[in-house]
Amino acid sequence: MTVLVGALGAHSAPLNGGASPGRTFFDFANPVATAGTASLLDIPLPTGGGGLKVKQWRPNAGQLVYIAESTLPDLATTNTDVPLDTPLNLVVGDIIAFFVPSPGALQLSAAAGATAGVRYSGASDISADIPSVGLSAQLNYSINYQLKSTGGVGGGDQVTLNNIPAAHVRNRLTGQITIALSGTYTGSPASLQMRMHYADNDDVVPGFDWATYIASPSDGEFSGAPIVLPSTTRGYYAAVRFSNETAVIGTTNSTVVAVKIVVYGESLARDMALVGSAVTPAPGVYYIDRDTGALSVPAAGDGNVTAANLLAAATGYGVVVATSGSGGMAMLPVNNAANYMHNAVTPTANYNNLLAAYAVGGEPIAMILLVGANDSYYANSTPAEYYQVYVDHFAQLRADTRADLPIFASLAGVHTSAPDSEAYGQHVMAQQAAFDATDNLWYVCHLDVDRQDAVHPSAVGYPILGTRFANAIIDQVLGGNAPWQHPRILSAVQTDSTHTVLTLDLGDADDVSAATAITGVTLSADGSTFDVTVGDVSGSASNQLTVTHASATVSHYRLLFGSNPDVSNLLISNGLPVMPSQGTVAGPAQLNLTIAGIPDGQHRLVLDYAETRVFAGSVTFTGETAQVTGLFVPAGVRLFGYWAGDNAPADGCGVTGVTE
Repeated sequence: MTVLVGALGAHSAPLNGGASPGRTFFDFANPVATAGTASLLDIPLPTGGGGLKVKQWRPNAGQLVYIAESTLPDLATTNTDVPLDTPLNLVVGDIIAFFVPSPGALQLSAAAGATAGVRYSGASDISADIPSVGLSAQLNYSINYQLKSTGGVGGGDQVTLNNIPAAHVRNRLTGQITIALSGTYTGSPASLQMRMHYADNDDVVPGFDWATYIASPSDGEFSGAPIVLPSTTRGYYAAVRFSNETAVIGTTNSTVVAVKIVVYGESLARDMALVGSAVTPAPGVYYIDRDTGALSVPAAGDGNVTAANLLAAATGYGVVVATSGSGGMAMLPVNNAANYMHNAVTPTANYNNLLAAYAVGGEPIAMILLVGANDSYYANSTPAEYYQVYVDHFAQLRADTRADLPIFASLAGVHTSAPDSEAYGQHVMAQQAAFDATDNLWYVCHLDVDRQDAVHPSAVGYPILGTRFANAIIDQVLGGNAPWQHPRILSAVQTDSTHTVLTLDLGDADDVSAATAITGVTLSADGSTFDVTVGDVSGSASNQLTVTHASATVSHYRLLFGSNPDVSNLLISNGLPVMPSQGTVAGPAQLNLTIAGIPDGQHRLVLDYAETRVFAGSVTFTGETAQVTGLFVPAGVRLFGYWAGDNAPADGCGVTGVTE
């Protein structure tokens, strides 16, 4: 004996295609029925629009297998013997659901005590009273029946497919994915047929309707040729059935098409996958184990999850993240012999782990590198050696993977416990120079992000870093338009004895003219000791900062240099801080000024330009002329001043003139 029941809301098995039998509107009181072919329906609904769908699923190995569907005509005042356009072949355990296919198609409602049921060909009506229910113009809300035996779901012939990975990484060259199917069966199939469905609505994939998959199955197990499919944002699942018993059918779980990224480096890379659990992974975002290939939904790692969510939104695909991070790792053995990355002769364990992360599941669209804190901390290498190890590492990595591999890196950031600020800063500058010299490599900065300790970003800081990486990948690899290019210093020019102007390449930054009280700038008069007192640093033009400093001839500048620069008020525009840098300072053409018309003798001379004193001192005039050298004064401007001394009025005498 079989019974038809409606309560299915607690069913835990996922429905392939995402449109699961959902809210129960008609709850049946165990009417008796016999499995068979449903061809007519009794529906207690008022007149409504056409297009109401009846869908059929079948439980199989913990999954709900989509079997078929039928469409109803326009509903009439009396909805008895409503014909199905395609009869449904029902077996014990099947689920029947009535779906509203589109908003506004019809109104679902029934008064308490109304009767609904299914009528089988050659069998009596199956019906039951229902409570008062209603539903207005909703999409894919359902009324659910399930046929069950009073002794439990019956056994018999069946097909059980093994789970497939929940995400398949698309081939970067062909845009395709490859799905491998295998499973078991009980019974005697003449052959096994396969069909592919889109996961979002169960539609059959064009070109992949029922066709022979295993011509001569034997021994109760099967595995067939890999299935190559185009990329889609809809997802897929597969169905396999007996050719001679088409009701014996099984399906896989659904899978999404995905892109992949690899995050590697030292503890900062490791913690991209560990720190923070406040960001919810988007559907289709997974971590992949670099050794086993197993996929898992991220439970932590807000840096990685933030980056993956942004990439998923940009592509419409899932995102698979492989990681290879090792705490304490350096690039060079001289900086940490027990844990380092690069060895040109014998690949290290860290490098082999990186290659495994690259290979597992499919090729990545980009690599993300976070390294440098340990090398800069120990700084046993010279800056030149440190520069070269990056050049060599990237060359080796691309030789072992692919020549055009896109790499996105982060400059070593603040490390407040580093013992040697000068050496640390020079290593960061060498790292940046190596990045600049490498094709298909882009880098971001994390000096400004909130930290949990002396070096590592916090659960607040990692999502910021993840956003910067994702935006860079979107902009440089995916052809999107996301703000990632940090502003950086192009040149520095001293305009007078107390002012130096820094000119920026704005990148994705906004106008910086309103920036005030910027920190992190140091100046030097000799290129080695950065002790020129710096005052205010503020925006002076859309792409310029003016540094006010003690009177000096400045030769070099540094910005955010060393292990612990002043980051209390960084220049941040459009969410992006200016990049660390160092360089020389050019001065204006220093004029040698000849002054004539003042009597011979030693006189006190004062000269001002634009309310700035450019000279004050004693000058000896011979033949009523004297020369003042090395003035920070542009050509073609007027100077004002006075002189006092021999043969001059007691209160001095004014002088003025235009420089040449």
